[in-house]
Amino acid sequence: MVTVLMFALLYIGWWGYAAWSLRSVQAKFVSLGLPTTREQLLGKAPAENENASLLLREAAALSEGIPKDNLLFHCVAGALTGNSTRALTAKEQAELRESLSGSPAKEIVKLYTEAGRKSHCDFGRDYAKGFSVDISDAKFFLKGGRCLLSFAWFRANDGDSAGAIENIKSYLKICEFYMNEPTLISWLVGVSANAQARDTVAASIPGANFTDKEIASLSELFANNLKSATATALHMLDGERVLMGDPFFGDIDTNGISDAIERFAPTLKINSPGWVLRPLFIADHAAYLNRMLSLREFVVTGKPQGALKKEIPRWQIFTLLLTGSLDASSVKLNEYKMANELALLGLQAEKFRISNGRYPATLSDIPWEGAIPKDRFTGGELHYKVDGDSLLIYSVGSDLIDNGGNPLRVGLEKDIAWSVKRPIVVSKDKADSGSASVQQSNQVTLIVCLLAGHLKNAEIASHEKSP
Repeated sequence: MVTVLMFALLYIGWWGYAAWSLRSVQAKFVSLGLPTTREQLLGKAPAENENASLLLREAAALSEGIPKDNLLFHCVAGALTGNSTRALTAKEQAELRESLSGSPAKEIVKLYTEAGRKSHCDFGRDYAKGFSVDISDAKFFLKGGRCLLSFAWFRANDGDSAGAIENIKSYLKICEFYMNEPTLISWLVGVSANAQARDTVAASIPGANFTDKEIASLSELFANNLKSATATALHMLDGERVLMGDPFFGDIDTNGISDAIERFAPTLKINSPGWVLRPLFIADHAAYLNRMLSLREFVVTGKPQGALKKEIPRWQIFTLLLTGSLDASSVKLNEYKMANELALLGLQAEKFRISNGRYPATLSDIPWEGAIPKDRFTGGELHYKVDGDSLLIYSVGSDLIDNGGNPLRVGLEKDIAWSVKRPIVVSKDKADSGSASVQQSNQVTLIVCLLAGHLKNAEIASHEKSP
């Protein structure tokens, strides 16, 4: 009897401490003025005439029909910018140009251009489905958006640089829509898609003959990316907590583990142990919220990757599952900021070239207000190389391995770089020997860290496995 009473008192104490811990951390969110309800997080829906969602979904549906072996699938994010294992031949470029003037590319370009002119986007997603919420439009934007970027590349190389900038501006606006969505997957899609826009800008430079004013206009776009970067990441973390994490734990408390998992992650099967372990899951919920506060701190302060790898007890199973894929958000944010800073440096170097007929000899010669950005991962100087009319500026990236500015090696971690490589002069003998494809492959190269294929195979896949 004494033993039973002792265990009962311990159980009640355990439950009480867990409940107190949860209420304490919930109070922190309120005291910090952070959203705790869906209404606070999402605010009012935009006016229908300013909502880009219908246009984006229509374009995504068309993009879904593009076969993977179609040239449109391999265009700007790959071959045209050199961000691929091979370049398009002159014949393939001609075929791609023709494809862009027909269906479905022509309709996709029109829809994305119109969407980019809207001020807001609200997909009205059913977040009650938890991690099964439909975000297919975001995934297909990585593919369909290449039609718009291909179109911009051709316009730039045909002398219509103003039209190319208009296309790129629309594309970046759509990236902003996705980055402002309150889910990790959409945010990552926006980050990765944004990299493709930077690819296109640098790839267009050799053939576009941008004016000083147009370079300034492009710089403003990437400067705006930097200004809003931290805010979008924080909004994403708040969304994951308010729309995914808290409702999941609420379902456990109300309906039990099995029902909660069935609703939020139907593919994961866990038998419910009943009310006996309820305090364990209340404590897990408190641990999850504390973890989300830490992640916000990492995003705001830009702490290095190693700071994210603190131990989480194995018994906090749902904290591990719900935040495992979020740990990389701080690193991805730093990569995103670094890439935009490199773009700004590269564009300033281009302005210098327009005025002086050559690139700055050193990084410190680039006209820049304040201190030149450092490598966000090493804290040291960025790598800067000029070879005639070619330019390469790069960071070693989060893996801290110097790959010479090359992002095409095997693995998820790559250098983060801005590179413009103008056409090399090929002798007549070499040209006659069939080196046209070599000339084409050296026409333009832009290297930025985030590739859509790696994103889909890594971050999105791992997140979809979370409950």
